[in-house]
Amino acid sequence: AASVVMQALARALAFGQAGPLNVLRQLAGASSTCAGSIISMEPSTSMCSMHDASTVHGHHAWSTMRHASTGTANQPVMHGGASRPSPWPVLEQVTTPQQQKIRWQRSVVRFPPEVQASLHDSKLLLSGQAGSVKLDLTELDPSGLMAYRLLQAPNEGKQRSIMLLAGPEKERFQEVVQAVESNIQGVMQGYLVGLTVQGVGYRLQPVEEPVTATKWFFERVNYEKSNITYPYTKPASAIRIKVGFSRTAIYPLPSDVRAFCVKPNLLYLYGLQYDRLMSIAQDIKSIRKPNVFTGNGIQLVGEVLRKKQRSSKKAK
Repeated sequence: AASVVMQALARALAFGQAGPLNVLRQLAGASSTCAGSIISMEPSTSMCSMHDASTVHGHHAWSTMRHASTGTANQPVMHGGASRPSPWPVLEQVTTPQQQKIRWQRSVVRFPPEVQASLHDSKLLLSGQAGSVKLDLTELDPSGLMAYRLLQAPNEGKQRSIMLLAGPEKERFQEVVQAVESNIQGVMQGYLVGLTVQGVGYRLQPVEEPVTATKWFFERVNYEKSNITYPYTKPASAIRIKVGFSRTAIYPLPSDVRAFCVKPNLLYLYGLQYDRLMSIAQDIKSIRKPNVFTGNGIQLVGEVLRKKQRSSKKAK
């Protein structure tokens, strides 16, 4: 059997037909016992072993060979024990929508000559006639997408500050610009937020003695009437609130906010930051919100209160 195989290989090489299919044809014609396979001799035994045709030159081949003894045709088989490779998948072209162009918002904030500005580590310090305010720009822009720069430009022999701002988010950009401009006005003259109270026996009075607490509380002992003349000219650091409870409430103010009592039912909060004043005013208002039917309670000056009409009893 070995000699037959060697002769078939020699004929294929002699005619230059050493391709995988030609070698298979030569072997199929030379051997009558093992059809559709290459017959080789193992070194250690005289038994013949079957080797797939796909191992020749590393190619897969389909072969339909006729058995020499029976004369029947074998079915097409895949030599090598592996399935026929599947075709490459048809890839669809994916079109991504065009990204919208980012429109950068830009603004130039010009500080008045009487306002001094300095920028250190994302903290803007403003100083004016009314006082000083420090703004943390990282709190105003937590995303960190805004860019800003402070420049000093001479103006009629004086240094005038100019701040350049740019950002991709329109709403956030406008909030930062408004905050800077609002604090510029705050350090120049400050802000006033008025509170008024309505109701029988309701009062807003200044506290003359020092208060160490940081949050509002109810007095343990009922407050005795004192001779307070209005308008009260001294700025108050705390407010005594009488709004119908069994005990009076004391509301201490922060160090940068003061109260001026004009009337027993009217006072004004003064500070450099408008947002901070409004937050404190809303907190004081929450102690006794206006009644929707009578209007009794604490409300902001100029606030429009819509009262509800009580439903009349049905006649029997």
